[in-house]
Amino acid sequence: MIADVALPICFIAGGIGWAFQIWTWFAHLGVEQKAQMECWLAVLFGIAALAGLIWALAIHNRALTIWMAVNVALSVGSWIHNNRKRRKKRAHRALGAKSRARVAALVRKARETAKPRPSLRPAPGGAS
Repeated sequence: MIADVALPICFIAGGIGWAFQIWTWFAHLGVEQKAQMECWLAVLFGIAALAGLIWALAIHNRALTIWMAVNVALSVGSWIHNNRKRRKKRAHRALGAKSRARVAALVRKARETAKPRPSLRPAPGGAS
């Protein structure tokens, strides 16, 4: 009974996950969109692996059960990693106007100091 339900869920979620994965290879996405898509991929592959794990447990296949458990763990780890990465990027953007002004002033000062200074040259026509 459980195996009859888990196997189609495994194939459907895995198929949708691979479709998203292939689409991200060819689509021109921004950084934030790509991070969000990676998070959805981790969720879809996690659902597929979890359904596969339930199916493997139902048919009493030990090797497939271990393989699906590893896939579930990798999907959860990938989801956690992507969420942490997105949270760090959000923190950098949420600095505020005051911090952005400080960074802009620092960049302006660095550019001014990077300009070459005039060197000492003899006066035109020679100094007598």
